[in-house]
Amino acid sequence: MRTRVGYTGGTTLDPTYTELGDHTESIELEYDPQVVDYGTLLELYWEGASGASASCDQYAPIIFWHNDEQRDLAQASWDEHDEPEVAVREAEHFYPAEDYHQKYRLRNVEVVFRDFERMYDDHDDIVRSTAAARCNGILAGYGSWDELGAELDSYGLTEAARQELEGRLGR
Repeated sequence: MRTRVGYTGGTTLDPTYTELGDHTESIELEYDPQVVDYGTLLELYWEGASGASASCDQYAPIIFWHNDEQRDLAQASWDEHDEPEVAVREAEHFYPAEDYHQKYRLRNVEVVFRDFERMYDDHDDIVRSTAAARCNGILAGYGSWDELGAELDSYGLTEAARQELEGRLGR
């Protein structure tokens, strides 16, 4: 439903991109368990993490969990994939990254980002927007017309922005 990029897993208070301390760059996913479950999200993680490794803690591959059920699923998933470079740890305080990191792909396609700026007065509202999260994913090369087409009319985008998204999906 929503995504934010940021920093977690460390002890440094109020980390930033240039002063990360002992945190790891991470993605916070807010999802509807009636639509997708944690196990499916773990499967998607492993599809993208094959052969994962990190040159430093900043980019360490970590699966964070928030409750006992997620912990058990994450550990079982890790056991199944036996990827020693990936860690499984309890999620701690999440610090959102700076504005210029949020919805990075979206903000770099002006015709689409301008529509979101028009619709939302506050940058945080863009970051919290499900439509912005979906469009950001499309612009990053994820998703399909089948997934986006059913919702696109509800986003309130201009024709130019719609055409840009459709073009990214090869329509």
